[in-house]
Amino acid sequence: MNTQNPATKRSKRHLEIIDVSAELFLKRGFNAVGVAEICDAVGLGRGALYHYIGSKDQLLLDIQERVLGPIDWFVDEILKLNKGPLVGLRLVSHVLLEITTQRLAHVWVYQHDYRILDGDDRVRFVERRASIEMVVRDLIANAMAEGSFNAGNAQLRALEFFNHHNYTYQWFQPGGEWSAAELSAIYSRTLMTGFGCAEGDFEQCEAISRAEIERLEPRFAMEVG
Repeated sequence: MNTQNPATKRSKRHLEIIDVSAELFLKRGFNAVGVAEICDAVGLGRGALYHYIGSKDQLLLDIQERVLGPIDWFVDEILKLNKGPLVGLRLVSHVLLEITTQRLAHVWVYQHDYRILDGDDRVRFVERRASIEMVVRDLIANAMAEGSFNAGNAQLRALEFFNHHNYTYQWFQPGGEWSAAELSAIYSRTLMTGFGCAEGDFEQCEAISRAEIERLEPRFAMEVG
Protein backbone atom coordinates (compact mmCIF):
# COMPACT_ATOMS: atom_id res chain seq x y z
CA MET A 1 0.00 0.00 0.00
CA ASN A 2 0.96 3.62 -0.45
CA THR A 3 2.41 5.10 2.73
CA GLN A 4 3.23 8.55 1.34
CA ASN A 5 1.11 11.36 2.69
CA PRO A 6 -1.40 11.96 -0.16
CA ALA A 7 -2.02 15.56 0.90
CA THR A 8 1.54 16.58 -0.02
CA LYS A 9 1.41 15.51 -3.66
CA ARG A 10 -0.54 18.36 -5.23
CA SER A 11 -0.94 22.10 -4.85
CA LYS A 12 -4.10 23.61 -3.40
CA ARG A 13 -5.10 24.88 -6.86
CA HIS A 14 -4.59 21.45 -8.39
CA LEU A 15 -6.75 19.86 -5.69
CA GLU A 16 -9.44 22.47 -6.36
CA ILE A 17 -9.44 21.55 -10.06
CA ILE A 18 -9.74 17.85 -9.20
CA ASP A 19 -12.61 18.45 -6.80
CA VAL A 20 -14.56 20.71 -9.17
CA SER A 21 -14.08 18.19 -11.98
CA ALA A 22 -15.42 15.40 -9.76
CA GLU A 23 -18.62 17.39 -9.23
CA LEU A 24 -18.97 17.93 -12.99
CA PHE A 25 -18.43 14.25 -13.74
CA LEU A 26 -20.96 13.32 -11.06
CA LYS A 27 -23.65 15.48 -12.65
CA ARG A 28 -23.06 14.64 -16.32
CA GLY A 29 -20.66 11.72 -16.58
CA PHE A 30 -16.98 11.71 -17.49
CA ASN A 31 -17.47 11.35 -21.26
CA ALA A 32 -20.09 14.12 -21.43
CA VAL A 33 -17.87 16.80 -19.84
CA GLY A 34 -15.44 18.55 -22.15
CA VAL A 35 -12.20 20.32 -21.34
CA ALA A 36 -13.77 23.70 -22.17
CA GLU A 37 -16.45 23.11 -19.54
CA ILE A 38 -13.79 22.28 -16.95
CA CYS A 39 -11.89 25.44 -17.89
CA ASP A 40 -15.01 27.56 -17.38
CA ALA A 41 -15.77 25.92 -14.04
CA VAL A 42 -12.30 26.49 -12.60
CA GLY A 43 -11.60 29.85 -14.28
CA LEU A 44 -8.56 28.79 -16.29
CA GLY A 45 -7.59 28.81 -19.95
CA ARG A 46 -6.88 25.52 -21.68
CA GLY A 47 -3.11 25.92 -21.46
CA ALA A 48 -3.18 26.77 -17.76
CA LEU A 49 -5.51 23.84 -17.08
CA TYR A 50 -3.20 21.39 -18.82
CA HIS A 51 -0.33 22.74 -16.74
CA TYR A 52 -2.07 21.20 -13.73
CA ILE A 53 -3.77 18.10 -15.08
CA GLY A 54 -1.77 16.96 -18.10
CA SER A 55 -4.86 15.42 -19.69
CA LYS A 56 -8.53 14.80 -19.01
CA ASP A 57 -7.80 11.10 -18.49
CA GLN A 58 -5.26 12.03 -15.83
CA LEU A 59 -8.04 13.89 -14.02
CA LEU A 60 -9.87 10.59 -13.65
CA LEU A 61 -6.79 9.07 -12.05
CA ASP A 62 -6.41 12.10 -9.79
CA ILE A 63 -10.03 11.80 -8.63
CA GLN A 64 -9.48 8.14 -7.81
CA GLU A 65 -6.35 9.06 -5.90
CA ARG A 66 -8.42 11.42 -3.75
CA VAL A 67 -10.29 8.30 -2.63
CA LEU A 68 -7.63 5.60 -2.65
CA GLY A 69 -4.70 7.68 -1.38
CA PRO A 70 -6.16 8.46 2.06
CA ILE A 71 -7.60 4.95 2.37
CA ASP A 72 -4.19 3.41 1.67
CA TRP A 73 -2.46 5.71 4.14
CA PHE A 74 -4.92 5.18 6.98
CA VAL A 75 -5.18 1.43 6.48
CA ASP A 76 -1.39 1.21 6.78
CA GLU A 77 -1.55 3.25 9.98
CA ILE A 78 -4.32 1.03 11.35
CA LEU A 79 -2.29 -2.11 10.71
CA LYS A 80 0.73 -0.57 12.43
CA LEU A 81 -1.34 -0.06 15.60
CA ASN A 82 -1.50 -3.84 16.03
CA LYS A 83 -4.60 -3.58 18.24
CA GLY A 84 -6.10 -6.84 17.02
CA PRO A 85 -8.46 -7.75 14.17
CA LEU A 86 -11.67 -6.44 15.77
CA VAL A 87 -10.25 -2.96 16.29
CA GLY A 88 -8.66 -3.13 12.85
CA LEU A 89 -12.01 -3.84 11.19
CA ARG A 90 -13.75 -1.15 13.21
CA LEU A 91 -11.18 1.47 12.22
CA VAL A 92 -11.18 0.46 8.55
CA SER A 93 -14.97 0.86 8.61
CA HIS A 94 -14.61 4.34 10.08
CA VAL A 95 -12.04 5.42 7.50
CA LEU A 96 -14.05 4.08 4.55
CA LEU A 97 -17.21 5.87 5.63
CA GLU A 98 -15.51 9.15 6.53
CA ILE A 99 -13.81 9.32 3.14
CA THR A 100 -16.98 8.24 1.34
CA THR A 101 -19.18 10.84 3.00
CA GLN A 102 -16.68 13.69 2.68
CA ARG A 103 -15.90 12.94 -0.98
CA LEU A 104 -19.24 11.77 -2.33
CA ALA A 105 -18.65 13.03 -5.88
CA HIS A 106 -15.20 11.46 -6.03
CA VAL A 107 -16.53 8.13 -4.79
CA TRP A 108 -19.30 8.18 -7.38
CA VAL A 109 -16.71 8.68 -10.14
CA TYR A 110 -14.45 6.08 -8.49
CA GLN A 111 -17.25 3.51 -8.47
CA HIS A 112 -18.63 4.17 -11.96
CA ASP A 113 -16.05 5.65 -14.30
CA TYR A 114 -13.07 3.40 -13.50
CA ARG A 115 -14.27 1.26 -16.42
CA ILE A 116 -13.01 3.99 -18.75
CA LEU A 117 -9.46 3.19 -17.70
CA ASP A 118 -7.46 0.79 -19.82
CA GLY A 119 -4.03 -0.81 -19.87
CA ASP A 120 -1.71 -0.35 -16.91
CA ASP A 121 -3.92 2.32 -15.32
CA ARG A 122 -6.82 -0.09 -14.99
CA VAL A 123 -4.56 -2.89 -13.76
CA ARG A 124 -3.10 -0.64 -11.04
CA PHE A 125 -6.56 0.52 -10.00
CA VAL A 126 -7.87 -3.03 -9.68
CA GLU A 127 -4.77 -4.12 -7.78
CA ARG A 128 -5.02 -1.26 -5.29
CA ARG A 129 -8.68 -1.92 -4.63
CA ALA A 130 -7.96 -5.63 -4.25
CA SER A 131 -5.24 -4.88 -1.69
CA ILE A 132 -7.77 -3.07 0.53
CA GLU A 133 -10.20 -5.95 0.16
CA MET A 134 -7.44 -8.37 1.14
CA VAL A 135 -6.74 -6.43 4.33
CA VAL A 136 -10.37 -6.78 5.39
CA ARG A 137 -10.46 -10.46 4.48
CA ASP A 138 -7.28 -11.11 6.47
CA LEU A 139 -8.59 -9.23 9.51
CA ILE A 140 -11.75 -11.32 9.40
CA ALA A 141 -9.72 -14.52 9.05
CA ASN A 142 -7.57 -13.50 12.04
CA ALA A 143 -10.69 -12.78 14.10
CA MET A 144 -11.96 -16.26 13.33
CA ALA A 145 -8.58 -17.82 14.12
CA GLU A 146 -8.46 -16.18 17.56
CA GLY A 147 -12.07 -17.15 18.31
CA SER A 148 -13.57 -13.64 18.21
CA PHE A 149 -15.77 -14.69 15.26
CA ASN A 150 -17.45 -18.00 14.59
CA ALA A 151 -15.96 -20.21 11.91
CA GLY A 152 -17.00 -19.22 8.40
CA ASN A 153 -15.83 -18.16 4.97
CA ALA A 154 -13.56 -15.12 5.30
CA GLN A 155 -13.99 -14.09 1.66
CA LEU A 156 -17.79 -14.17 1.86
CA ARG A 157 -17.70 -12.17 5.09
CA ALA A 158 -15.39 -9.61 3.48
CA LEU A 159 -17.97 -9.22 0.71
CA GLU A 160 -20.64 -8.66 3.37
CA PHE A 161 -18.42 -6.00 4.95
CA PHE A 162 -17.99 -4.12 1.68
CA ASN A 163 -21.65 -4.52 0.71
CA HIS A 164 -22.53 -2.64 3.88
CA HIS A 165 -20.08 0.17 3.12
CA ASN A 166 -19.79 0.53 -0.65
CA TYR A 167 -23.30 1.74 -1.43
CA THR A 168 -23.58 4.35 1.28
CA TYR A 169 -22.54 7.03 -1.23
CA GLN A 170 -25.76 6.43 -3.17
CA TRP A 171 -28.08 7.60 -0.40
CA PHE A 172 -26.01 9.50 2.17
CA GLN A 173 -27.06 13.11 2.75
CA PRO A 174 -24.56 15.47 4.44
CA GLY A 175 -26.19 16.93 7.52
CA GLY A 176 -28.83 14.22 7.44
CA GLU A 177 -29.98 11.78 10.07
CA TRP A 178 -26.71 9.89 10.47
CA SER A 179 -23.07 10.91 10.51
CA ALA A 180 -20.32 8.74 9.08
CA ALA A 181 -19.13 7.95 12.62
CA GLU A 182 -22.61 6.81 13.65
CA LEU A 183 -22.99 4.66 10.55
CA SER A 184 -19.62 3.03 11.14
CA ALA A 185 -20.60 2.11 14.70
CA ILE A 186 -23.93 0.69 13.51
CA TYR A 187 -22.46 -1.22 10.58
CA SER A 188 -19.65 -2.62 12.72
CA ARG A 189 -21.98 -3.84 15.45
CA THR A 190 -24.30 -5.47 12.90
CA LEU A 191 -21.47 -7.20 11.07
CA MET A 192 -19.31 -8.25 14.01
CA THR A 193 -22.11 -9.61 16.16
CA GLY A 194 -23.49 -11.33 13.08
CA PHE A 195 -20.11 -13.00 12.62
CA GLY A 196 -20.32 -14.27 16.20
CA CYS A 197 -18.54 -11.56 18.21
CA ALA A 198 -19.68 -11.54 21.84
CA GLU A 199 -21.36 -8.33 22.98
CA GLY A 200 -18.73 -7.74 25.65
CA ASP A 201 -15.90 -8.18 23.16
CA PHE A 202 -17.55 -5.74 20.79
CA GLU A 203 -17.98 -3.14 23.54
CA GLN A 204 -14.30 -3.46 24.43
CA CYS A 205 -13.39 -3.11 20.75
CA GLU A 206 -15.62 -0.06 20.47
CA ALA A 207 -13.99 1.67 23.45
CA ILE A 208 -10.47 1.10 22.08
CA SER A 209 -11.53 2.13 18.58
CA ARG A 210 -13.13 5.38 19.71
CA ALA A 211 -9.94 6.34 21.52
CA GLU A 212 -7.89 5.64 18.39
CA ILE A 213 -10.36 7.54 16.21
CA GLU A 214 -10.03 10.55 18.48
CA ARG A 215 -6.24 10.30 18.38
CA LEU A 216 -6.18 10.06 14.58
CA GLU A 217 -8.77 12.81 14.05
CA PRO A 218 -6.27 15.71 13.56
CA ARG A 219 -4.44 13.77 10.89
CA PHE A 220 -7.69 12.74 9.30
CA ALA A 221 -8.85 16.34 9.17
CA MET A 222 -5.59 17.30 7.44
CA GLU A 223 -5.80 14.49 4.88
CA VAL A 224 -9.50 14.55 4.08
CA GLY A 225 -11.16 17.60 5.60
